[in-house]
Amino acid sequence: MEHIAKPLRNFMVAQGLADGVAGWRAVELWPEVVGEEIAGRTNASRFSDGTLIVEVTHPTWMHELSFMRKEIVGKLNAALERDAVTGIHFVLSGGGRRRYGKR
Repeated sequence: MEHIAKPLRNFMVAQGLADGVAGWRAVELWPEVVGEEIAGRTNASRFSDGTLIVEVTHPTWMHELSFMRKEIVGKLNAALERDAVTGIHFVLSGGGRRRYGKR
């Protein structure tokens, strides 16, 4: 009997769903990939069209993380073993939503 994982994976690839699922896995893997210090100040909250949305506790951290964006995308995609994450969009958590670009 064949394990369900392989046919399910093939179905998802054929239907164009694999990157979306991998993107949601990126939300789950965020703390592991960025480490304890960054994870303590951020929250990967959602994934849409290749972009990971990350809430950040303070504008200073948003600025710092914007310089690390490409490196973090690379680490996430390496952990996912596919290029599902094309960008990260940082938003200020809480009331005001100051936004920084996604790429």
